Amino acid sequence: MDKYKIMIVDDEAEVREGIVAHIDWDALGFEVVAQAENGQDGLDKAENLELDVVLTDIKMPYMDGLSMSAQIMRLHPAVKLILFSGFDEFEYAKEAIRLNVVEYVLKPVNVGELTEILRRVKQTLDAQIAERRDIEVLRRAYEKSLPLMRERFLNELLWGAVRADDAAEQMRRYDVDIDQSPHKIVVIFDVAPQNEQTLPIAREFIPVSVKQLAQEHLQGICRYATIVGSATVAILTAWEEEDCVGRLMQAVNEVCACGKRIFELELSAGVSRATDALSDIHNAYLEARAALEYRKIVGSGRAIYIQDMEQAGGTQEAAELSDIPRILSVLKFGDQEQIKRMASGLLTPLSAAQPDSFEGLVLLQNAVNVILQIVNRCNLYKEPAVRSRTDALLGLSAAHPTLDTVREQITGAYLCIGEYIVEQRESASKKLVSEAESFILQNYANPHLSVDRLCEHLHVSASYFSTIFKQETGQSYVQYLTETRMQHAVQLLNTTDDKTYIIANKVGYEEPNYFSYVFKKRFGVSPGKYRG
Repeated sequence: MDKYKIMIVDDEAEVREGIVAHIDWDALGFEVVAQAENGQDGLDKAENLELDVVLTDIKMPYMDGLSMSAQIMRLHPAVKLILFSGFDEFEYAKEAIRLNVVEYVLKPVNVGELTEILRRVKQTLDAQIAERRDIEVLRRAYEKSLPLMRERFLNELLWGAVRADDAAEQMRRYDVDIDQSPHKIVVIFDVAPQNEQTLPIAREFIPVSVKQLAQEHLQGICRYATIVGSATVAILTAWEEEDCVGRLMQAVNEVCACGKRIFELELSAGVSRATDALSDIHNAYLEARAALEYRKIVGSGRAIYIQDMEQAGGTQEAAELSDIPRILSVLKFGDQEQIKRMASGLLTPLSAAQPDSFEGLVLLQNAVNVILQIVNRCNLYKEPAVRSRTDALLGLSAAHPTLDTVREQITGAYLCIGEYIVEQRESASKKLVSEAESFILQNYANPHLSVDRLCEHLHVSASYFSTIFKQETGQSYVQYLTETRMQHAVQLLNTTDDKTYIIANKVGYEEPNYFSYVFKKRFGVSPGKYRG
């Protein structure tokens, strides 16, 4: 099993280095993955790390250990906190209890005492993972899962097979309460393991284990109903507040992280847009499935929100031809050979029909109609090459073409559409990052410019934005914002006589000392010495 990951936070370098040097981390089953000089530094690093334990001082500049711990707990509720301090004060102890701190240690830190504490923490972590892996516990949970009829009803609701006037009565019958909250979102987890030989539990218990994880993270924040399959776990969530996507994305990402940690599963989840109508649950389900396909682009192990992927927005009419979702998946993620094979497969019924027969003409028109709907859905008719292909298809039936001509025209149209869909997606990512950079440039002086505030302006989720921004710029949001502020600080130091505290305020730092700390860390000298 992998070692537990720990971060050490203390503003005294000799304390941090002494702890790192004098503890046998390998023997204890831990790995020190980060050190931080203060609470703000620790919080910044925690955003990009999967941590099991945080060992932190309380009294630190810029952000104390308690404030940092509270924010880290919001990011990673399962993390274990060990606090140490030279101040034996009751108020600290009360706050530590409120944060669910597992240990509270007084300085100077004793190596033997800290070793014993780490052993106890490891036993707690081991016990929690063992409990989740306990086959009998999982078996009992599985036997107590929803009755077959309830599962069947929920599946029919997802597939749009429940009549609107029957839905309310069946929900009451099967104790499903998602109709009691207005805003509904569908989430689909892909629970198929990549390598069954390395799994710590039996394959058949994975779906119900993921279901339990999801229920633990959604409990108390929304209404929900789960549908467990052999390769997926679908969740119908219902929310009181309209602005609920951010909270859901955070909860789903936590489930994915726990799945990785506990079951060694690379979980991915597709998230639909919100809908207020039960009749739109089927469309939301299709959106969640479509979002899940984007893991081939943005990576697995996380929640993927369909609106982040397909900014055109708007739910599609249920009357569209059933092949379209599958075709779009190939066009978005397949290479040219896969697109050609798909087109060939779609034309198989046409190949078996007489070209000039009524059946042949109907099949040809259906094939053309599918392409027209895809062009319209993806807003591609404005592209000259696509328009040319589309116009040619419109007159195809009247021209009485040979089968070879039909095959050439339709395959060529699909290849052309596929190229523009990829180009459209890449262009959308670059546009998103460009808008983010522009917003940061205009607002870097705001000390409260958080990634959540930026994503609210961009109308995307924070997890998606962070992934795309890092891919396009090579930097995290925090790194980019800090660099922007530092470059403007240098400009002000070179061109004005402003005091350091004024420059700090102008580039977004409320605390001048913290500005000086960040500046020196970036340039190796203090702002005063840089100017001198």
